[in-house]
Amino acid sequence: MRQGLASSVVLIMAVAASSGCGEKQEAPSAPEFHTITGISSGCDFTHVSQLANSYFSPPRQQVVKDIVTAMSGAASFSTAAKGLGFDIMAHIDTVVTNNAAGTPSVGSDLVNHLILCMYNPTSEAAAYPVTFPEDFTIPLTPAAHGAFKVKPPSSANTTDAAPVLSRPVTAPFSGVGLSSGTWSSTLSGNTPARVLVYGSPVSSSPTSYDWKTVPHNSSFSPPVIVGICIDPNSATTSLLNDEHVGLLPFTDAPFLVPGTCSPSTALFDADGPAMFAQRLLRMGASLFGPRALWAAALNPGGLGGTKSGIRTQFGPKVVANVTLTFTQQPTSTTVNVVITPAVKILATGSDGTGPVPNVTITLGAVNNNGATLVLNGTTTQTTDANGVATYGNLSENKSGGSRLIVINATVGGRPAITVSKPASAKFNIAPK
Repeated sequence: MRQGLASSVVLIMAVAASSGCGEKQEAPSAPEFHTITGISSGCDFTHVSQLANSYFSPPRQQVVKDIVTAMSGAASFSTAAKGLGFDIMAHIDTVVTNNAAGTPSVGSDLVNHLILCMYNPTSEAAAYPVTFPEDFTIPLTPAAHGAFKVKPPSSANTTDAAPVLSRPVTAPFSGVGLSSGTWSSTLSGNTPARVLVYGSPVSSSPTSYDWKTVPHNSSFSPPVIVGICIDPNSATTSLLNDEHVGLLPFTDAPFLVPGTCSPSTALFDADGPAMFAQRLLRMGASLFGPRALWAAALNPGGLGGTKSGIRTQFGPKVVANVTLTFTQQPTSTTVNVVITPAVKILATGSDGTGPVPNVTITLGAVNNNGATLVLNGTTTQTTDANGVATYGNLSENKSGGSRLIVINATVGGRPAITVSKPASAKFNIAPK
């Protein structure tokens, strides 16, 4: 009887336990996630550690968590904290490159949380992406045609000079490369001298690419070269356009190798890279032009332009011709006295392409009868980023009515672009 009662008690206790009666046994709760709502969301190293643990696999997982611990112990927003943040981003770069990355959305969340712990939201707000949190999903998806690179990969690396290329790097559409020196020297004006360069294709334009950096206000000196895989020997009147700045001076992008880079992000679709070679052959005639042109070029690279900061979309624009306009006309003066204020000429592209930089313009002078006069001073100037050429020391040594004329004008590296040759308004040179 006692044995039956004891069995009943055990059974009742077991049922009670299974039904939740008695002392409650709670399962471990899921981690509380720190949601980013803006740059003032604050740094949360607990969540950074959780994200790193989720994104990385052993043994790299522990290496990164140790860096997180060191970063949490560094002074807030210090150079040391920033450097450790870049070290973690460099590990993300490595696993993406090796096609061993974790979940892209988790990686994106991790990068955004690192930014919150690297840059002061008040005094360093300009370092944050324009839209924050940023979506790093495409840059962190190995199969997508994004880009994600830390330059240089470590603070100790002072020799890294390799370009950043969009994926697949065996047939990139776009890239960012150095005009000289190394990444360490080019970034010497930044503290620390490191940068995250990331990019994504532009869905609405298969011949454009969106490049950005962390910090957002990174500066490059000398400027870096941004290039796209458009054959400049075939597209002889094209210039690279910065969406928010305008046309850039032409330069060769030698890191985009002819015959291997992709002239359009649209070549990479659901068919996969296996179709790339066939599509490239079919499209070669129109996009790459005659192969002989590539072989004959002194610098056979893509269509490029130089930039001291990367924060926008880059793509080609055709500039069939350039119109020159005297925006500050010459004024009457005296023989051998400098014309003041300085004469200014604006270069604008056809079809609303805006100001054209790097147009070299040489001026001369003629009298009322069209006879050539001697024009002293610096008669050849080049338009700046705003498309303006300024002549600050012009003078003439003969009195009488006069006009300034454009003798020669060419767009740097783009001689096929036609440039107008206007004359100025009439002005008078008085004898002394």
